Amino acid sequence: MIKSLFRDAIRYRGTLLLFCACAFILMLPLHFPLKLTKSATQNLILSKTYKVVVFNRVPKTGSTSIVRIFETLSKRNDFRVYRIAIFNPRQFLNPLSHKTLVEEVREISKCSKLLVHGHFFYINLRRFSSTIDHVYINCLRNPLERLISKYYFVRFGDDHRPNIQRRGMTNDSLQAQTFEECVEVGGKDCAPKLLWVQIPFFCGNAAYCNIPGNPEALQTAKRRLVEEYLLVGVLEYFNEFMELLAYLIPDYLAGIEQTKDVKIGDQPLWHLRKTKSKAPVQQKVREFFQNNTIWRMEDDFYEFAKSEFLSRYQRYKYSPFDRANWGKSVFIRAK
Repeated sequence: MIKSLFRDAIRYRGTLLLFCACAFILMLPLHFPLKLTKSATQNLILSKTYKVVVFNRVPKTGSTSIVRIFETLSKRNDFRVYRIAIFNPRQFLNPLSHKTLVEEVREISKCSKLLVHGHFFYINLRRFSSTIDHVYINCLRNPLERLISKYYFVRFGDDHRPNIQRRGMTNDSLQAQTFEECVEVGGKDCAPKLLWVQIPFFCGNAAYCNIPGNPEALQTAKRRLVEEYLLVGVLEYFNEFMELLAYLIPDYLAGIEQTKDVKIGDQPLWHLRKTKSKAPVQQKVREFFQNNTIWRMEDDFYEFAKSEFLSRYQRYKYSPFDRANWGKSVFIRAK
């Protein structure tokens, strides 16, 4: 009988070992990384291709250079650029316009990847279609510097399209007026309410978003920036923004390093549209705006965006993971 039990133990030992091995393998993903082949890991990491990148560009924030960089790489990376010809976002508030836009984008994106850009407030595209695989991007600027640049831009233009007649060029006395002089006389082109730009671009088309100084609009803009945008950069870190953006959407920006030496006319592609005749602004003028609620909110939003961007860039640049080898060891978690 002892011999019989011994034979049974030997017979079932292999089955028991196989069972234990299978159980261990099933438990392994909960605790350890699994090695995958190079092609498999590349598919896992790089397979997320956004069919549509939406850039609701804020004026005077370096957006022309960003669009031109995309355009330069569009043929190489096989995508199209779709421009919404809107110069005043408040003329694009009708939901029927948004629905028409979404329908057009959905049809075009069936055939090609797409960059959609224009000066329009954030639109929830999912309200009209759940089938557009899209992501938002944007870039911001110090709100007072943006207003100063806009002030001189409408009077003197820029070096990118110098022959275009701007609205501020028709009145010689107003054209010669500096930004400081405008503030001293309470001019309409330098009014603090004109700072209320970047918050509504992120808040969206709801009525409360367009009430200057509305704290609810600020909170909505912050939430959208974090939850709805793949990346939001700031102009003072333009190169870093483009570097990280190229890392996040390589299907659009592969080859971006070769564009740094490209020029359009005499202007470098990465630094187009330098405003002409922009005079320095004294501290007393800055203090005038800093005492205004609208400036404080816009500055709060800008600093929030900058902090978020720098935090993401630092994690990307100085991550403890080796970016080159990350794809060789992908963590697979059990659902």
